[in-house]
Amino acid sequence: MAASVLAFFLLSAWPIGFQWGAEIIRPTPEGTWNGLLLLMGQISGITFISDTDAMKDPLTGSMTLSLLILIGLQVLCLLVGARLHELQMLQG
Repeated sequence: MAASVLAFFLLSAWPIGFQWGAEIIRPTPEGTWNGLLLLMGQISGITFISDTDAMKDPLTGSMTLSLLILIGLQVLCLLVGARLHELQMLQG
């Protein structure tokens, strides 16, 4: 259930994020920006999975530490995202 709700809101935000990113890096072609953004997403996903596996408890297999770190990173992302402002060139 939680994955469905997250996917619904995350997938609907992708086009907005792509457009916002393309407007920030105006002289660079939009295709290059989208490709690099997707590449960084894949790299971060692979890194997250391998780091999560490396942090699990060897005796019990518990992933509590990695999940707490993930929650902390999500809170940090929410705080940083709340401080984002539109660029001046987009307002005029």
